Amino acid sequence: MGTAATPKSSNDSLNIFWEPYDETEVHHVHLHFAEVEKLQPNQSRQFNITTNGELCYGTLAPDYLSTTTIFCTAESLSGPGVENNFSIIKTGSSTLPPILNAYEIYEVKEFLISDTNQDDVEAITNVKSTYNIEKNWQGDPCNPQVYSWDGLNCSYHGNDPPRIISLNLSSSGLEG
Repeated sequence: MGTAATPKSSNDSLNIFWEPYDETEVHHVHLHFAEVEKLQPNQSRQFNITTNGELCYGTLAPDYLSTTTIFCTAESLSGPGVENNFSIIKTGSSTLPPILNAYEIYEVKEFLISDTNQDDVEAITNVKSTYNIEKNWQGDPCNPQVYSWDGLNCSYHGNDPPRIISLNLSSSGLEG
């Protein structure tokens, strides 16, 4: 992280605004900080972070060329057209404005489907490692259905966890 954003005026705050697609959702925000200037002994950079006006993180003084990541959760303010915001606010004792190197906003989604049966997951993982199968299998083997692992067939019965019912390894280069 060799660059950072600062406000136009050294006394201003840095503000991140966004309008959620669904105001009932919870958002996780990761804010990344690293001091990119070698500060002089008479200089300091300290700031607080707020989420929709509530304190998220108390005084932060980023270290030179060392990344600090702050995690905040924001329950969205409700109403059409309502913006949510994070503010990075200079403290009274800081001689320099706040900085921000990068940020990420994630919307938390609750899945209404069960994870694949754990015994099946362990079995398929063992098969993959035992036979050195080179597949790009990541996440849950059966869910979501449109992203189930290549070569697997799963069965789905109501609210029961999905089960792996067959595995096609014909294109995996196995011999013997």
